[in-house]
Amino acid sequence: GALAMVKKLERETADSQGVKPEPDFKLSLLFKPKKEPSKTVVYLKNVFKTFAERIVLNDFSLLIRSGERVALTGPNGSGKTTILKIICGEIAPEAGTVEIGNNVEIGYLPQENQNTNDRSQNLDSIMTGGENKTLIDNLLETASFDKTAAYKLGRKFLFSDADLKTPVKDLSSGQKSKLQLAKILASGANFIILDEPTNHLDIPSREALEEAIASYTGTLLVVSHDRYFLERIKPNRVITTDYLNFGPFPSLPPK
Repeated sequence: GALAMVKKLERETADSQGVKPEPDFKLSLLFKPKKEPSKTVVYLKNVFKTFAERIVLNDFSLLIRSGERVALTGPNGSGKTTILKIICGEIAPEAGTVEIGNNVEIGYLPQENQNTNDRSQNLDSIMTGGENKTLIDNLLETASFDKTAAYKLGRKFLFSDADLKTPVKDLSSGQKSKLQLAKILASGANFIILDEPTNHLDIPSREALEEAIASYTGTLLVVSHDRYFLERIKPNRVITTDYLNFGPFPSLPPK
């Protein structure tokens, strides 16, 4: 049709000026999980957790299936981060069961970045080789990228060429957050867990993250108080945690 003609004309014009149109580099290829997990990715069943005698989770159940996007919202102290840490194996509940599906590979961005955990690729492994490495070298380690893909990923997250050549230790906290997000999304993990990912990001970086999440095809669990961000990433379910302390939480039994 007419659109195809216009495209053909654009190509010919570009060729005639000796400028090749840039090939379409699909972001979804960067953010593609390496493995397909089982149908049930995680199932928390009747979980009970207290901190200093305060009940944080009371008979809490949550089932997440492969490909779902689930958001957790609610006031501070209502158990959101606790749920993530239980899923990642950082803390154990006093009662209840935690089932992680087969072939589930977790990429976890904690809110405070000094956590170590059992089930996920944490910050220590993300920043392998110390902070003297440049940002681009750091990206090159991820999912064994070639240089083109690493530069595309860096630019996608709005890093300038100067930023890409900067040692990680000299980056601002916002830039470090972006680097962690880029690496987790491109790590090949099939279950990505993000705790308040927009905290240190400016508006253009938040939009870049929203686009990256839109291109990610795996399972997603996000804690966020940022309503605009949640609207943009289109979760299948939004779970509010402010009344979890007061009784059982309804959840779908596994099929």
